[in-house]
Amino acid sequence: MIIYISTDKLDNDRVVEWSSSPMHEDDVELEISPDHEFFKNVPMKYLYKDGELVTDDGYLLKQSKITKRDELNRKCNETISGRFSHTVNDSTYYFSNDTEAQSNFEKADRAFEKGRMTEIGWTSYDVNGNVHRLVLTQETFEPLYLSHLYHIQQNIYRFRDVLMPQVESAQTVEELDTIIW
Repeated sequence: MIIYISTDKLDNDRVVEWSSSPMHEDDVELEISPDHEFFKNVPMKYLYKDGELVTDDGYLLKQSKITKRDELNRKCNETISGRFSHTVNDSTYYFSNDTEAQSNFEKADRAFEKGRMTEIGWTSYDVNGNVHRLVLTQETFEPLYLSHLYHIQQNIYRFRDVLMPQVESAQTVEELDTIIW
């Protein structure tokens, strides 16, 4: 079977696409068997070297690592933006940490620090998701603020220092599949 391949000269002549008719003037004409493994894989798994299609097994692992990194990064951000628990006056509440809440934490911290307020109403949730409004003083806000920072940092730590080294050291796509948030 005659096919025409296009390669990326900047990426070791990686095959980027193929067709049964020429697509570009610098396409390479090849004759390969219709049952060749090439047709069962993504073209970019192959390099065109010395007139032959050469399998680049590392390509799929490399691409899978990029996909896994992006997946874990997305999950990290979702978790950071979710809720975290903190105990106020012997009761455990859950606090939002979305972008708006993070901004509110910073504003309240500065306002308390500068003495611009002595208390603030803050939305929290109980274990069942019911809304509670708490009145926080600087004394009760400070540990909440630290819990907010800890929540962010522990998730960044999990992503950067625990999971990403596992992704980088993975030797197979199957091994990558076992790494979950």
